[in-house]
This record gives sequence, C-alpha cells and structure tokens, in this order.
Amino acid sequence: MSLFSLDLAKPPLVKWRPLPVVIDKIVSGGKLYVNPMKVKKSASLSHSGITDLSTQLNAVQENFPEVKRVSYWFVMGIILLYIVVIGPIDYLIVQRLFKRPQLTWITFPIWVCLGTVGALLLGQSTNGNRIRMNQIDIVDIDTTTQSLRVQSWYTLYSINNERYEIQATFQPQKLLTSIKTEPSALAHHTKYPLLSWSGIPEDTYTGIYRTGGAEFNYPEYNLTAQGDGIQNLPISVWSTRSLTAIYRARYSTSKQAPSPAPLVESNLSSIGAGALEGEFTHHLAVPLDNWLIAYGSRVYLPRRDRKTGKKASALPGVSISLGSANYQIQYQEIVNLLTRMHSRSFQRDDDLGGEEVLIEQTPYDILGRNVDDIVTMLTFHTAVGGKGYTQLENHSLNTMDLSPLLRIDRAVLFGRVQHPASQLKLNSGNSKTMADNQQATFVRIIIPVTKIKVINKNYLLPVDKLPIDTQPREK
Repeated sequence: MSLFSLDLAKPPLVKWRPLPVVIDKIVSGGKLYVNPMKVKKSASLSHSGITDLSTQLNAVQENFPEVKRVSYWFVMGIILLYIVVIGPIDYLIVQRLFKRPQLTWITFPIWVCLGTVGALLLGQSTNGNRIRMNQIDIVDIDTTTQSLRVQSWYTLYSINNERYEIQATFQPQKLLTSIKTEPSALAHHTKYPLLSWSGIPEDTYTGIYRTGGAEFNYPEYNLTAQGDGIQNLPISVWSTRSLTAIYRARYSTSKQAPSPAPLVESNLSSIGAGALEGEFTHHLAVPLDNWLIAYGSRVYLPRRDRKTGKKASALPGVSISLGSANYQIQYQEIVNLLTRMHSRSFQRDDDLGGEEVLIEQTPYDILGRNVDDIVTMLTFHTAVGGKGYTQLENHSLNTMDLSPLLRIDRAVLFGRVQHPASQLKLNSGNSKTMADNQQATFVRIIIPVTKIKVINKNYLLPVDKLPIDTQPREK
C-alpha cells in the first residue's frame, strides 16, 4: 500500500478550476456541490416547498391527526359571511324590519361578540385542547466497533402561549438485552444527550436558508450547562416547535455477567453480487417488525403470510437463516423494492406489432407522510439513485444514509420496534405538563459479512484461507 499527500493550497492545484468538485467527491461523494443552473431550474418547477428529505421528515412530525385545521377556503368563506352579516343583513334588519337605523349601535356590537365567540369555539374545537408531541427515534448499532448512536426528533404542539422547561433523557438499556442486564456496560458514552432546535433546510418560511431580517423583542431561551435541556423555551398558542437530540456510546458486555450474549450473533457470508448465506440472531429486548437486511444490491425480507397478509417479525433469540434453503425469506434488488418497480404490457402499434413489456418505477411521493417509507429511503437513499429518483436532496441528514456500507462487506439489518429509545420531559411553570406522545422507533444494526471466493465447484473458502498459489500477488 502506498500513501501520498498533496497540498491543495499551493500551485498548481490551487488554480485548478474543478478542484472544489474533486474535493466534494472525495469528502462527501458528490453530495455538497450543486450546479447553480440546476438549482434555478428546479426551483422554478417545484411548488411543494420540499427539496430535502429532512424537510419531508419534518412534515411528518408536524402532522397531528387530532388537530384538524380548517382550510384557507373555509376561513375566507367565514370572513365573507361575516362581512355579509354586519353589512347587508344588519342593514335589512335595522332599516327594513325595525325601521330604526339607530339600532345598529346595538346590533353591530352583538354581531362582533357573536363572531368572536364563534371563532374562539371553532378554534378550540379544531386545534385541540391538549399538548401533543410527535417523536422519531433512530437507533444505530455497529456490532464490529460496539458503537451506539441514538438520533431523536421531537415536535411539540402547544395549546397556549407557554414557556417550557425541557430535558432529554435516553434509555437504550430498555432496547438492548445485554446492556439491560448490566447498566455499567455503557462505556465511553456521552454523559448527557445533546439537545438543540431543529430547522428545515429550505429558503421558505421557518427555513434555515431564509434571508434574515431585523427582529426586535424576540423571546429568549437558554440551554442547560450539560446540553441536555432547554430553559424557558417559548411556544406560541396552537403552534409547534421542533427539536433534535443525539446520544453516542460504546457498549460492552460485562465480564462478571454469566456468559452474556452479544447483541447480534451472525455468520453471514457472500460470494458476491449481493448474495448472502448464513444465519443471524438478535438479542434485543423487543421484536423487530417490518424487518429487512440489505447487502450489496440486494435486500432480504420475510414473505407475507398467505392467510393474514402480514410479515413475520424477527423475534429475540430466534435464528433466521438466509439463502435459497429458507423459502420463508425472499430477496429482491434493493432498487426494485424501494422504487416499487413494476411491469406492464401493451400492444405495439408499429409495423412489427406484437406485445411489449415496459418496466417502470413508481414515482416517489414527495408529499407522502408514511414515516416507515421516509426513514427507509433516508437509510438507503444513495442505493436507490439518490436525487435522481426522489427528486430530493439529502444534505442535512446525509450521515444517516447507510448506502456506502453496503459496498464494504457490511450488511444493514433494518426494522421497527414498539418502544421509544428516548424521552422528552416537559415542565410548564410550576406544574408538570403531560403530553400525548406519538412515537416511532427504528433500529439499524450493522453486521459484518465474510467474503468467500469460489475455488472450484466442490467447496468454498474465505479469501484469507486460500491456498498460497491462488492468493493474489503483488506486481
């Protein structure tokens, strides 16, 4: 192996025009450099206000099914009706019916009071009367380095003008069996989770790329010294505030515990082309629902039950075998699965005639609100074609894309669990405020894969165990 270094700040490289693009390719795989002409063109065609996967994820967080907001057309209709009532109808009542125009000094305040009370009742019925919170947790586990990362997003909905005391706490021990039995197994961890505000990468209203302006008397709030909380966070009536928190740790099983089981036991191997053989067993505290395991260009997932139509969950301690021998597991190309590729046939209308089959991808729904689909696409965004398929960038959350690992002898086990990995504590004033919590937790486990090279048709050997005469030689 040969290593060499170059000084990019000295000639001749410093004067090389493509240098920024080359650096971007090396550092981020070409995600940061954007052609200004393409941005201008896409901006003129996009009217959804969503240009990044982070914005779409935030839109899911901002969606509260219990809060049924009225449409703009309904509001304009109410305003028009109000104008008609205090104008022509009031005139007909006081002028034609009672024939006393001076009564408008009485009827007009009555209409105003009725309109105010009606608007207040309508607002309370449609905006709800309870504080609510949407929460998404993504737990990443690397079985090779024994690293743990928990990324959480919270969106709070307030029903009053309030200031809140907020603190984030993480409890991964409730998800991980090996750590649950020995809490001291979490070592070299972030003592406190880091909590901060979260913004969308857009140039629209509330976007972090929006042009700044002068603001006066904007309410202040403070971060705690440990970084795990926010003091006096202001939230206006019937509005939301988005936050994010991250927690990192290294886990290890305790030597004092009697034969502690690792989080994942596996003997996965591959002969190339994304083909996986072997078994894996997870020892999480909860089952993995809607699970799949991706490697290379393929993805393996359970078949649906013919009677119930549901997929089997990956239960803790139950071994799952991959390969052609297990008919309950199917595999697909990851692009075909996530893009919902389908085929349709049609009759040719040219001189050749006959039937032709056309294979198409289902367009990605930018306005979709299915959190499972969005987090899955966030995990394998590059593997399915990136912006070429979704028409969305992935700048803010590009570190959540695990597609590069699929090419370096790593498989990604992805699934959803029915247990939160973090908790956001709220306090309003002197009393503790309880919020309705809707949460979704996803677990992504990185598993090493052993490459196997075919020597002949009778047996397979790992690369490091090849005979000396078949091992690659240096030139």
